[in-house]
Amino acid sequence: MKKIIFIKIISINLIFVSINCMMPSSSTFSNNIEISIRQVCVPFTNLQKKPTKNNFKQEYPVLSTDSPDIESQLLFGEYLFFENKKQKIDQEKWIFVYCLEQFDANLTPLTGWIKKKDSIRISDCNYDIYDSIKKDNFITTTKPWSQISLINRDFLIDIPIGTKLDFISVSTKNFLPVMFTTTAVGKKAYIYSQNIMQHLKKPFKSIPKIANIRKNIKKIASEFLEMPYAWGGRTPYCENSYYQTSIDCSGFVNLLYRSCGLAIPRNSEELYKFCNKLSLGKELETGDFVFLADTKTKKINHVLLFLKNQKLQESIGSEKPYANRIIDFNTRFGKNKENIKSGDVIGKKIIYFGSVLNNQEKIKQINELFLNCELILVNKDNVKIND
Repeated sequence: MKKIIFIKIISINLIFVSINCMMPSSSTFSNNIEISIRQVCVPFTNLQKKPTKNNFKQEYPVLSTDSPDIESQLLFGEYLFFENKKQKIDQEKWIFVYCLEQFDANLTPLTGWIKKKDSIRISDCNYDIYDSIKKDNFITTTKPWSQISLINRDFLIDIPIGTKLDFISVSTKNFLPVMFTTTAVGKKAYIYSQNIMQHLKKPFKSIPKIANIRKNIKKIASEFLEMPYAWGGRTPYCENSYYQTSIDCSGFVNLLYRSCGLAIPRNSEELYKFCNKLSLGKELETGDFVFLADTKTKKINHVLLFLKNQKLQESIGSEKPYANRIIDFNTRFGKNKENIKSGDVIGKKIIYFGSVLNNQEKIKQINELFLNCELILVNKDNVKIND
């Protein structure tokens, strides 16, 4: 018998449809609101450099030339900061937002444009603008797509892996009901417990052991295998979606860590800056990172996940299979990890190693960043906006 987790999600006047249809929800919008906290109210939405028409065609892989305006993707429930900067393109309203759950090495939020109807003002739900993002405990989804249904089993919404939901309480009944709130829909619903991981705000001494974190990362990483490459992608692949889905190299590791209750910088170059540096390949452990930089520009443009022994996992768009794969160190680089040092030149790439799991303080930091997105909000003013 499958265990079921019950959920309660609070909001107003929103209508969801299946991910197979993927038509965004609508929400109220007030020209009088200049500053507000918002929350994504659809399974996912694109974060773009500028507002554009949706011209996505169902073809993979999606390379940078195919999708040049996509910066990243935002998941159901992610928090945003909005300051009344908006545009209208062909009757579609767009708003400029600061992403409070995606950031760079300096913990400065990513910025960009999203469709207005894909998010909702938390003030519509009578929340205080800042207290609304201070939650106690969470669960995350750990399967590519998880169905949330009403208590009578009627379908409500499909949510992607890495979706974070607010956890309230646990019952001792055999179906393990859990209550939590987010602002996306006002219904009592459930999700199978096999599809989630719990994350509680506890003293640091109660944070899972490093070995357990590495074990969880390796296990959940398998959920991403064979997903096609998609530039700017940070969602699991969905074959029937009207919009671009799937992952790029850094979107893969970002979602993976998020599923485990850990928040890391969104892009590969910023992630490397944020990491503790490793000097030798033999220092790599499960869940650590291998970075590649161009020998001409010296700029890091790719990240791989180290699994175990000589195994690597990556989302690759520069060669076949143009998808998420597992590959041996020797096959990828012509050498075993023990024979490579950080900074070595291999072909046209420079290789570097990094970790966020090799000391307790770094783990504490990335766990706190996951639990407290207000830590990113305070850095909003550090963003440089090009008008």
